[in-house]
Amino acid sequence: MKLTHIHHFTQELPADPIMENTRRQVPHACFSYVTPKKTTAPSLIHASKETAALLGITSADIISDDFLQVFTGYAGDYSGGIIADPAITINEALLIDKNEAQNDKSISTGWHAVEFLLWGQDNTKPADKKAGLRTYTDYTTAAHADRRKEFLQVSTDLLVKDLKSLVDTWAANGAYRKVFLALNEDVALKQVIKGSFFISGEELSSERMIAPLNSEEGIDNSGQEDEHSCFSDNTHRDIYNNALGVQNVIFGQYGSIKGASFYDLVNQTDADAAQKLKVAAADAISKINAIATNDKPFDLLIIEENFTDTPKGVVTLAIDALKEQANQISAAASSIGINVVN
Repeated sequence: MKLTHIHHFTQELPADPIMENTRRQVPHACFSYVTPKKTTAPSLIHASKETAALLGITSADIISDDFLQVFTGYAGDYSGGIIADPAITINEALLIDKNEAQNDKSISTGWHAVEFLLWGQDNTKPADKKAGLRTYTDYTTAAHADRRKEFLQVSTDLLVKDLKSLVDTWAANGAYRKVFLALNEDVALKQVIKGSFFISGEELSSERMIAPLNSEEGIDNSGQEDEHSCFSDNTHRDIYNNALGVQNVIFGQYGSIKGASFYDLVNQTDADAAQKLKVAAADAISKINAIATNDKPFDLLIIEENFTDTPKGVVTLAIDALKEQANQISAAASSIGINVVN
């Protein structure tokens, strides 16, 4: 691989004469030279062929060892951010303030922050069937180990606190439970049904499944960077439990608890619409279960199929079933005078 550089910056501007890499004031200089830490066994996550072409780098260059050695990055000793800066006090208020402060990927709270701290970045190929491989030494002997532990503890405590607040607000005499029970029955019913309609037809099928299936963000353009739990490879369980939540709403059940349901209400008015809803729901959970019980992780499944494949793959079949379930939720709601589309 041949690279041609014009070094105007380093050739024409004054450099820091001290070659040691330490944090200090640097007067009368525009830049300091650094000694980068060499990456052990680098692997290609993603490369933009369009940008490479602008630099005179060919497709063959991109997959070469020279490319890896020149353009590799090292994330194990990251020198920026909350954890690496001892001047920053890690507490609940800070993590809440920093969450999505830059963009929707700058996450400092919630499950995905905890997930990253436990598993680390997944830098393996989907075919390896491995999740992130964060080493335990990140919490023992690695740089900033104590601050990393502190971040994990604070973010986990905050997640538990948020979950408890959700449980409490729906408990007997809970704040939102009182609000919900005071709603007009038709309004309350529409909220319940519309939620399941949206999850099935948009959030789960489109955002959580179609988006990563069509994405090229990740190793081998796999889309793994856009899957739901990209660090732990737990996406198949996420998808199943989201789909199960929709089923719980349709049939009025949660574990061993069962009561009057949306399905029951529709069945009293339009048995045909209720039956179509039941069939669509059974097909959706069956197709989702084919992902949940698959011996291949979700990031491998999505690299092995395309949305336009014939015959359709496991993920696409599940997407279609979720979309049809949403259609039948809408039709069943219409049969009892509720419009969930608007």
